[in-house]
Amino acid sequence: MKLTRKFDIKTPSTQFFRDNRNRLMNHLVSSGVVPSNGLIFLKGPVEQNIYDDDMEYRLAPENTFYYTTGLVEQDTFSLLDLEKKTTSLYVKFPEPMKTYWVNCKSKQSYEQDTGIEEIINFSELKKDLEAKVNPVSGIPTLSAEKLLLQELPTKQLDTSAIFAPINRLRLVKSPEEIELLRQATKVAASAFESAAAFATAGHTEAQVAAAFETAAIFAANAEFADEPIVAGGQNATFLHHTPSGVTPLVSGQPVLLDFACRLAGYAGVVARTIPVGSAFTQTQRALFEAAARIQKALLAACLPGTLFTNIENATRLEAINELT
Repeated sequence: MKLTRKFDIKTPSTQFFRDNRNRLMNHLVSSGVVPSNGLIFLKGPVEQNIYDDDMEYRLAPENTFYYTTGLVEQDTFSLLDLEKKTTSLYVKFPEPMKTYWVNCKSKQSYEQDTGIEEIINFSELKKDLEAKVNPVSGIPTLSAEKLLLQELPTKQLDTSAIFAPINRLRLVKSPEEIELLRQATKVAASAFESAAAFATAGHTEAQVAAAFETAAIFAANAEFADEPIVAGGQNATFLHHTPSGVTPLVSGQPVLLDFACRLAGYAGVVARTIPVGSAFTQTQRALFEAAARIQKALLAACLPGTLFTNIENATRLEAINELT
């Protein structure tokens, strides 16, 4: 397997995240969800076990926090002031001795990465919130008591009030976001080709997964948006089969490859079923071509203004017609 650096990835600019913060604040006010003098409190990634859809993750990312700051560091928090259109970033700076042993970001680094000028030690957060949500000020926000400030790193915050409007805002991607999604998908497709060439008889599922991960890192230093799925034969019937490092792939059997890369917070996914080291059998080929036609119908249904439910229903009907 030839490993080369294939892509020069364009990372998001500081202005990108500054624009996202302004988009979010303007949208929340215009939608009527939050008063124009309100405050929005966002929590960054924290170290905890979380079950998301059908996978368990140790580090729980927070998409809205990344969208507005570009940060993936743990125990970081932001406070958006809708009236002043400003953002404060609260960071747990390490003890001085720790900086000799590990690479810790400085206040200046946070300023450069986010474009946020007010970088504050986390120890000041409780005092600042209590001052800003004083009933005399009349500023509406999450109750300081409900925030459980002394336990913030391990507590989930209630974001139900702003969840729907944020989702509506982020349905429409900016040109820079679209380019990031395209970059991530190109990297995933390139690494997929390297791994597929490795999916031959005698190699294990784990070895094929390792080939994808290695190729993605060499191609663009990509992160993995999900655990790689390599499932040979009947293993493909499990939604998230863990690649085995024991049983080798068998010539002629189908193998499901499902890989996802993340670049600068945006993911690209490529999933296909291919034959191991040979051509499809006649039955396998018929199923493959049926799936290709279903995919074609799905893509044709993806038009501006179309609801996801309508796309899903059209795909289900096509699948029924093809497979019955």
